[in-house]
Amino acid sequence: KLSAFYLNNGYISAQVGDPVVTHDDEWISITIPVTEGKQFRTGTVKITGDSLAVPHEKLMEKLTIVQKDYFDREAIMRDIDFLTEACNNEGFAYASVIPQTVPREREQEVDVTYVIEKGPLVYISRIAITGNTSTRDKVIRRELDVAEGDLYNRGNIKSSYAALNRL
Repeated sequence: KLSAFYLNNGYISAQVGDPVVTHDDEWISITIPVTEGKQFRTGTVKITGDSLAVPHEKLMEKLTIVQKDYFDREAIMRDIDFLTEACNNEGFAYASVIPQTVPREREQEVDVTYVIEKGPLVYISRIAITGNTSTRDKVIRRELDVAEGDLYNRGNIKSSYAALNRL
């Protein structure tokens, strides 16, 4: 948790040592050695790789890391999920987003580049409904935002799942 705290607050070279436990008759003391290093700000942020229907400039506006003053590993993880979902919603189920971070020691900044690799388009071939004993399949299918033959869309699958749970 300490390492994550430091990485989420710009200390990219922070090192957390092993705890040292000492005790006497009344108290137990735990000392955790920490070497912070320098605090790094977020430098330039870019999106490269495969293009999507949504331009990279529009995607950049919604990234979390560009709104942060200091480098934040957790923001990078949220951005990866956001960019992956953007690819998934266009039918690229096996898309990957690879963050590349380049620290610049002199300026104390970290440049971040997200590389998008879409992969092949994926279509939904068959929707199997199992375990249903109380209603007709067509009642369940009309709640779905996806149909057989459609392009994979993560957003539609999530909303279909929510609709089925409400049903």
